[in-house]
Amino acid sequence: MLETEEPLMTLRPLLAALTLLLVPADADAEEPLPPEEPAAEEPAAEKAPPPAPSPYFHFAPVLGAQVFPLGVGVYGTPQLRVSLYRSESKLFQTTHFGIGAWWRVTPAFAEVGPRIDFTPLEMLTLSVTGRYVGSWTGSAGSRIPVAALENKRYATRAGAEGEAVATDAFELIISPTLRLKGGPVIVLYNFSWTHTWLFFRDGDTPQPVYDGGVDLYIAPADRIIQQQAVVLGEILDGTKTKTVLRLGGTVRHKRARVTEDRSVNVGFIGTVKPIPHVAMPDIIVQVLAYVLDDSGERVLWAPNVVLAFRWTFEKGPGVRGIPGVE
Repeated sequence: MLETEEPLMTLRPLLAALTLLLVPADADAEEPLPPEEPAAEEPAAEKAPPPAPSPYFHFAPVLGAQVFPLGVGVYGTPQLRVSLYRSESKLFQTTHFGIGAWWRVTPAFAEVGPRIDFTPLEMLTLSVTGRYVGSWTGSAGSRIPVAALENKRYATRAGAEGEAVATDAFELIISPTLRLKGGPVIVLYNFSWTHTWLFFRDGDTPQPVYDGGVDLYIAPADRIIQQQAVVLGEILDGTKTKTVLRLGGTVRHKRARVTEDRSVNVGFIGTVKPIPHVAMPDIIVQVLAYVLDDSGERVLWAPNVVLAFRWTFEKGPGVRGIPGVE
């Protein structure tokens, strides 16, 4: 999955400003009045931007599952946000600075840590996350030494569960996301740089392992680079119908700098929000085929398939709920 605060799953159309047309009433005088001297026009005052709301609470939980590799989990980013400069311009409608937490829970591991989001422009978000990752002792998803694996296929990993090692990790992540929209076309690009430090428990020897969380072979101290580009067409924009539907394609590249393990995927992505209600999540489907995989075992064999549900809740002075929903 693309991992941003609002990984590719948080796509929102830019809101256009509304124009109010005033129609004058017809005059009802029987005879025209003598013309009057026109009053001197006062210089038009510059329109001030709308006042930014007070700090507000933002929470966006996600429930997701995937196959190849197999996984299920729930994660979220509760934050206290402060609006920055805002105006009717499409560049300054939801600018904000947010500070809060990142958390994720799966059957194999749990993550928790602080997170900061900075959105100075509508098209750009910078996220910084520091997190502790603790694996459940004896879980099937614990990291498996590379020496015990023939390849990354799920059947092989399931057979090597007895070789799994219990580890904890600390990760520092810096991730900018760029969003552009022109007409019905939406373009997103996310770059993520992660520095990972592994801590081996039970006296196990530090060694390269397969990490199912990133689907790569990684070293005890490694740097992971992930990139994903998305192009979506807005089939339904929520105006003529209440449904918002977007379909398109995506390319994803991942690489561990120390082990030099890498993969490239291409495929389909779609998002749909059936009705504009706070209880209705955005539904995301992503199917990515492997076109490059250094293990050489999964190319054009088993695509990574992701299904996710994402809700957005906002509460505070000046906040009416989900952006774009009355």
